[in-house]
Amino acid sequence: MLCEIGNNTVVSFYFGQIRKVTSMMKIIVVTGLFLAVSCSDGCQNGAAFYKPQQCSIIVEQQKSNGRYLTLKGKNSYTGKEDNYSDQGGGWNIQYDKYIEVGGIVTKRKDELIIYVHKKDTTLAFPYDCQGKIYQ
Repeated sequence: MLCEIGNNTVVSFYFGQIRKVTSMMKIIVVTGLFLAVSCSDGCQNGAAFYKPQQCSIIVEQQKSNGRYLTLKGKNSYTGKEDNYSDQGGGWNIQYDKYIEVGGIVTKRKDELIIYVHKKDTTLAFPYDCQGKIYQ
């Protein structure tokens, strides 16, 4: 049917398709860039959120549900009741399975490493977001 109208119509049809593909590629590239930038901002925001936090808890109770982690126990320095809660999730997935009652979980202010002290071992878990380790 297009051939009956002439070569100009066929050519303009192909150029129209090329324009549509080019527009679609622009949308895909812009969306990809947006996702890459927004995810990296999420990692930066996570690092900024965790950096000022601190705790040193002798664990008496651990409650973990998916991305949520709550530790209850005593502050290893003061002996007073203390809690640590990670509601933002992600980082604790790396280390929560290593926490035991009687162990100590330490997070120093301005560091992005959580230490899990067991009876004979200390494990260090740096903040790792999308394959990048933040310090």
